[in-house]
Amino acid sequence: MKLKKFLAVALSTAMAFTLMVTPVYAEDSTQLGEGSGEVTGETTYVETTVYKVTLPTISALDFTLDPEGLVGFFTENENATEADAEDLADYAGIIVGTGMASATNKSSVPVLLTCTFSLENYGDTEFIATKRSDLTNAETGKESDNKILLEIVPTATASNATASNATPIEDLTGAGNTVNAIAVTTDEDAENTIAFALPEAAYKFTKTGNTYAYTQDTSVDPTGVANFAVTGYVAKDANWKALADATDPITLKCVYTFEPLTSIGSGATNNLNVVVDESKLVAGTGAVPTATDGGTVTLKSTASELKFKLNVPSGATVSKVTICYPGSTKQYPVTTTVDGSTVTVAGTEANIAYCLENPNSYTMYAVFSDGTYYGFTLTTTE
Repeated sequence: MKLKKFLAVALSTAMAFTLMVTPVYAEDSTQLGEGSGEVTGETTYVETTVYKVTLPTISALDFTLDPEGLVGFFTENENATEADAEDLADYAGIIVGTGMASATNKSSVPVLLTCTFSLENYGDTEFIATKRSDLTNAETGKESDNKILLEIVPTATASNATASNATPIEDLTGAGNTVNAIAVTTDEDAENTIAFALPEAAYKFTKTGNTYAYTQDTSVDPTGVANFAVTGYVAKDANWKALADATDPITLKCVYTFEPLTSIGSGATNNLNVVVDESKLVAGTGAVPTATDGGTVTLKSTASELKFKLNVPSGATVSKVTICYPGSTKQYPVTTTVDGSTVTVAGTEANIAYCLENPNSYTMYAVFSDGTYYGFTLTTTE
C-alpha cells in the first residue's frame, strides 16, 4: 500500500509575551525626573498547528472472494465442521473483508482525508460499479461471468465489517444509499475515491518547568474518525479456479492524502464523516480549493502557481479553462495542466497576470469534453 503525505502549512499560531522590567532607582540623582530604565522582552511561542493522522494497517483492507460462501458460513458458525449447499446459500457470492479500516485525525485542525483505490492483477475479471443484479448473465440467468462488485462501505463499528455482518449496498446509484459507499472499478476514468472530512482533536497547553507545549488532550476521544470496510459481491456461479490458482492474487491498493481545512460547514458530511457536499468545506492554508458551478475560489496572488480542483462530470475530461475580465464578455483561454480534477495555472500566465497584480474578482469557465461547462468566480488575496 502506498502512502502519500502532504506538506502541512501552518494555519494559526499563538504568541504570549512576557516583559521583565529592571528598574534603575534615582536615589543619587540631583534633579527631579532624571533616571533611566531598561525593558527586556522575551517571547514565548508555541506552535498550535499540529498535523497527525493515523492510517489503517495494510491488513485492514484484506478481503476474500467467497463465491461458494465457505468463509462467510464458517466464520459465523465457528464451531461448525461441515456444511451442505443449503447452509451456504445465504453466504454464497459475498466478498468477505477481514475487518474495519480506521483512520483518526489527531491533528489540531480539521482535515480532508481522501482515499483513492486501485486494482491490480485482476486479469480478465470485470469490476462493475452498479448493483448485484448486474452480475447475472441475461442468457444463462446465472452469475456465470467473471464479474465482481467490490465495495468500500463506510461503517460505524468494527462489528459491521465482519464476515457475517458486513452489509453490501445493493444499489450504489440509488437515492437510498445513505452511507455513500463506492464501487472500485477497473474503469480508467473512474475516480475510485471516497473522502472524509474529519474534525480536529482536542488540544491543550501544558507547562513543564519553563517549557510550554501544545499537546493532544488524550482524555477526550477524537471525533474525527473514518471507518470503512471492504465488502461486495462476486459472481457465485462463475469458474474462479484460474484466479484462485494465480500466483499474483487480485490486489486492492489505497493511497491516502490529507489536506488542512479551516472548517467543516454544516451539511458537509453525513454521520459517518463522509463528505456529501464538498462546497461546504472551507479549505485551509496550503490546501487546494474546489471550484463548483456558481461557486467561488480564492487563491493567493503571490503564489508561484495557482491550483484548484474542478468537479468534473463523470466520464468527461477538462477541455479548457477560460477567464473573463470584469466588464468584459470575451473569454480568454488560460494555459493549464490537469491532473485528474486538479488544475494548475502558471502564475505568469499572461491572461491572468492582471488578476495577480490587482486582487479582484474574475469569472472563469471550465469547459469539459462532453460539451458541458460551468462558471465560477476567481478571487485573489495577497
